Amino acid sequence: SNNVYIFAHDFFDNPHRFRWMIFQDFFVQLKFLENIASKTKNLNWYLKPHPNAINENYNLFNKIFSNSKYLKLIDKDLNNFEIINKKPKFIITNYWTVAHEFAYHNIPVINTGDNLHINYNFCLHAKNKKHLEKIILNFNNYKSKINFDKKSIYEFIYMDYFYSRNKHNEFF
Repeated sequence: SNNVYIFAHDFFDNPHRFRWMIFQDFFVQLKFLENIASKTKNLNWYLKPHPNAINENYNLFNKIFSNSKYLKLIDKDLNNFEIINKKPKFIITNYWTVAHEFAYHNIPVINTGDNLHINYNFCLHAKNKKHLEKIILNFNNYKSKINFDKKSIYEFIYMDYFYSRNKHNEFF
């Protein structure tokens, strides 16, 4: 399909959690992606707000993006399996769980900052704004760099959810 989904983060929830990110905040990220969407008439762009954000976040999303010509704002509670079943061309997020969840289902993911998956190649990791735009505009050239190897996804899940957290007693 020619559908692209942006999995937005909560504007108020720690954008600089990791070592670096391409954008100074999540709002700037979305405005940048909206600009790229304006240049890609062959793609259908959808924007999904984070499902667990605070109410002020949804108010801002509605105020800023509900009338966007290029990004279609979708329900925050839309089940991710519905999106997976639509077989998007790719999804974009800065970091977090949708990256390995969608990669597991062979859906290409572009991360826009440092993330827990950075050392794995089951996602693409944009280095800067220019690189991100190049990946999006020439996606077919980059798709082959993704390795949806389930073994590495399982390794990531084990290391993140079980080994690292239990080692530091985060679950106790």
